[in-house]
Order: sequence, then structure tokens, then C-alpha cells
Amino acid sequence: MGLILLVALIGGALGPAGEIAFVDEAGTPTSRVCVVDLETGIKTSVGPGEWDGAPNWSPDGQWLCFETGGGEGRGIYVVRSDGSEGRGLELSRAWNVMPNWSTDCTRLVFSASSERGGLGVISVYDLNS
Repeated sequence: MGLILLVALIGGALGPAGEIAFVDEAGTPTSRVCVVDLETGIKTSVGPGEWDGAPNWSPDGQWLCFETGGGEGRGIYVVRSDGSEGRGLELSRAWNVMPNWSTDCTRLVFSASSERGGLGVISVYDLNS
């Protein structure tokens, strides 16, 4: 339990259902978003594991969003905390970073750029369309 608390303090995101989402093996080519249940201590991998970035919980606590990808670009991934219904979003630019949720859980806002290190524009993705 001490290790779980340490993970939460260092770089995890505490979910409303007693779960912590975090990046396991951060900084490596196989970094992957995982969720750990605070009651049972069970860890579930939910990200695709290609340089996954910091996860953000949806306001209703049902979903996670985060950036993922390698040297050719970064996409946005959305998944339920149990790992189900995961999907990469179809985006028009190669570098998409720092996603976060709208308060009604229907849209994501993120920074998008055509090239690595390029000037990003604020983009909004409607999850219902």
C-alpha cells in the first residue's frame, strides 16, 4: 500500500472510484498507462504502451485520456479505467499533446502541431461526432 501511495504522490492521477492512473516505466519506449485499484492493489494496463503520456480522468471518473506515440508523432488515446473501449482518435496533425476533458465529458482539448516542437494550436475534438 505504501508503494501505491508513493506512486500517487509522484505522478499519478487519483480517480473518483479509488483508482490511481499512472505511467508505468515512464520515459522508456514501452511506457504504458496503468490503473491500480487502491483497495485490492491490482494493476491493470490500459494504454497501448508506445510512449504513453500522463493520463487525465474524465470528470465523471469513467474514462482516461492521454497522449501516446513515438518519434513519428503523438496521438490521443481514450479508454475506460478497466481497459475496455480503448481507441486512438483520428487527428489531422502529427503532434497532439496535453489532452484534457470538457466538464460534460463530450470533448477533449489539446495542443496540436504539424511538426515536433512546432507552434501548437489549441484543438477541440468532439467525442460524439
